[in-house]
Amino acid sequence: MEGNVVLSAIFMVVGYIASFSILSMIICPILEAVGADGGWGIVVALILPLIFFPITIGVGLVVTVIVVIVIIVAIFVSLLFGPSAGEAVIGGVTYLLIPK
Repeated sequence: MEGNVVLSAIFMVVGYIASFSILSMIICPILEAVGADGGWGIVVALILPLIFFPITIGVGLVVTVIVVIVIIVAIFVSLLFGPSAGEAVIGGVTYLLIPK
């Protein structure tokens, strides 16, 4: 039982950070485009993940699984082709995930 609580807490924290990041990248530019203060987008992005916390936990689960898969792939690539290849895997995934 305690393990499930710990996992849920981890997924909630990871999901909250990911949801906040995604929502702030979407909401702030929209508010600024319509002439409102973009800072309110930060406030909305902070509150929405708390209101819809089951979705936040789901986002945390997905993000955690993706990170674990990328780390496992990077370890195998490092073992096969050397450490710089593993770094390239993590760098490539990071490059793909950072908005341009």
